[in-house]
Amino acid sequence: MLKELESEQEKLVCKQSELKDILEKENTDLEKYLDYVEYQISSLASERLSYVDCQKEYDRLYAQKKEELIKGAGETAQKILEITDSLNLASINLKEVKEAIFVGKKVLDSLCSQESMNRRKVFLM
Repeated sequence: MLKELESEQEKLVCKQSELKDILEKENTDLEKYLDYVEYQISSLASERLSYVDCQKEYDRLYAQKKEELIKGAGETAQKILEITDSLNLASINLKEVKEAIFVGKKVLDSLCSQESMNRRKVFLM
């Protein structure tokens, strides 16, 4: 019986040692992963800083190209820019008209629904 218990204890000690090794490996892997995540976060934060002024840069470059076109091609370039601006404005106006039509339909549906309810009330009286 004592030998069995000693054998069992030995097995448990071995199992404990195996589990400790596994835990150490898992902890090491976790630390490496966390280091990697922190590195990625740092890299992305640094990269994000390069995009902070991108709209201003775009506007500046657009204005620069506009001036170059106007100086280089004169009337043709100015006409292209005017057409582009008109197209953009028409696009915005079209969107607003579509939104207004949508809202108008909603109002009309609501009024029709209200009128239908009023007719029922008169009919029931």
